[in-house]
Amino acid sequence: MRPGQEERIEYEYIRHGTLCLIASFHVVSGESIAPSIGPTRTELDFLEHCKRTVARHPDSHWRIIVDQLNTHWSESLVLWVIAMEGLKLPVEVLGVKGKSGILKSQETRKAFLTAVERKIRFIYVPKHSSWLNQVEIWFSVVVRRVIKRGNFTSGDALHQRLLEFIEYFNQTMAKPYRWTFTGQPLKTEKLILTRHTRKDEANKSFSHPIPHQLMDPLLAKQISRFVDTSTNSETSTLLLNTRIPRIFFRGSDNTAGSR
Repeated sequence: MRPGQEERIEYEYIRHGTLCLIASFHVVSGESIAPSIGPTRTELDFLEHCKRTVARHPDSHWRIIVDQLNTHWSESLVLWVIAMEGLKLPVEVLGVKGKSGILKSQETRKAFLTAVERKIRFIYVPKHSSWLNQVEIWFSVVVRRVIKRGNFTSGDALHQRLLEFIEYFNQTMAKPYRWTFTGQPLKTEKLILTRHTRKDEANKSFSHPIPHQLMDPLLAKQISRFVDTSTNSETSTLLLNTRIPRIFFRGSDNTAGSR
């Protein structure tokens, strides 16, 4: 490694394994709660993570914000929510996956999980807008403090290091992030010239509308309401995300690294 030159990685390495981190960020306290670390991020992995998280306050109302990963509206997740809320649904209403009822398709399952009357309600951020989820900020902290340029002797060592950092973060660094997104159109001071733009308009300010999917008023309203009413002791609010970093190990037979 030379001054002014980025660190390079030896091209000959042995991959020692991978780990997936499913994280839950509490928007009120700023803590990461009930982390799940394992080799996979399957439908059952996410379900077990949700069970462990909700078990901390089983009588609270939960609002869980997630991305568009298909494990976030699985059949098993719907059945768990039904059981947790004690719903007695007729067989024809529940239906069968791929055929009828609530379980029929991804759309019908999402509609059930996002219904406003749900005690455990899931809210899905639009595609290509993960920045709406504050857990992404927390992930960036983990990458900078633990993963980037880190060296670990085994998967178990990395697993333990992540748990130790999360505990340290909760004790010394946790705080709610200030939410500044209002859903209003973005402002810009410069207009990019194109063949359809007059030169005399180049220096005028203009409003560039946010794409329709990012201006979902329900999403903006819900996120704003979560933050504003966070003092309600009867409601636990989480931001969850399973854009899970897959961490792999490399190095010689006796050492391992990650990225």
